[in-house]
Amino acid sequence: MSDEALITAFLKHQADFEQLRRMATADKKLLRVDAYRTDPRDLASAGVSPQRVAEYRRLLHRVGCPEGLMAFPARPGIRFLSSSRGLLNRGSSKGYCYLESVPPLVVINIDKYRPEHPRAYEVYRQIERSWYLFLEHGD
Repeated sequence: MSDEALITAFLKHQADFEQLRRMATADKKLLRVDAYRTDPRDLASAGVSPQRVAEYRRLLHRVGCPEGLMAFPARPGIRFLSSSRGLLNRGSSKGYCYLESVPPLVVINIDKYRPEHPRAYEVYRQIERSWYLFLEHGD
C-alpha cells in the first residue's frame, strides 16, 4: 500500500490507533497480537484476558492492520503491521509505528526511498507527532 493510502487510513482511524497505543502501553507483557496468535501464548502470564485480545483484533481489523501489532522491549516503539512479505529477516513489513523519540532514518516518501547499498534497512516517514509510517526490509 502506498504512503498516501496509509496516511489517509491513519487519519480516518486515528482515534482507533490511539486506543490501540494506549492498550499496548498498558499491557506491557503482551508483545504481539495478530489475527491468529499472541506472544506470549499464555494470556494469563501477560495479564491479559481473551476479551482484551478480541478487542485488539477488532480494532486491528478496523484500522487495516491484519498482520497485527508488535511491542518488543528490544525495539523501541509499537508497530502496527499493514502488510508483510517473505520470511523473517529476508522479507519486508510496512505499516505504522508509534515512537517516543525520532527514529534514525526519516525520509519524505518511503515509496521513493532507495538505499545506497542493498542490505537490511528500516526507514520512517513522519505522519504527525510521534506517529510514523515505517518500512522494514531484510537482506
